[in-house]
Amino acid sequence: MQADKKERRRSKRVKVKGVSVECSVASFWNFIRKPEHETHVVGNISQGGLQMLSSVGFAIGLPLDVVILHPNGTDKIKARGKVIYSHIFHKKTGAPTLFRVGVQLLKFKEDGRVKLDALMADKSLVASQP
Repeated sequence: MQADKKERRRSKRVKVKGVSVECSVASFWNFIRKPEHETHVVGNISQGGLQMLSSVGFAIGLPLDVVILHPNGTDKIKARGKVIYSHIFHKKTGAPTLFRVGVQLLKFKEDGRVKLDALMADKSLVASQP
């Protein structure tokens, strides 16, 4: 990082492997009908947010219901978030376009914050520091 740029992150982030996230657009009507969701690969994560790779771009400010999926298949971390950036990450002729999407985690449900701390402390899931 350049010396003249100030670090804006409030939470330590870790690069993870094997972690995915299901996202659906947060809506008042989700309690009536099951929302459509897509699963994406998580690149890095912190208590304040996550970065995911997606085959679709997201609108900045879009509210999301997210479910972070632990590779063990049993632990799920539910939270409300919003998209803070969406950039083309990979665009190659003949290959699918990938987007790097940043999601700010605004509110956790149940014991989500505790589960996220445990996930981030799990050495088998931490790839390296970004």
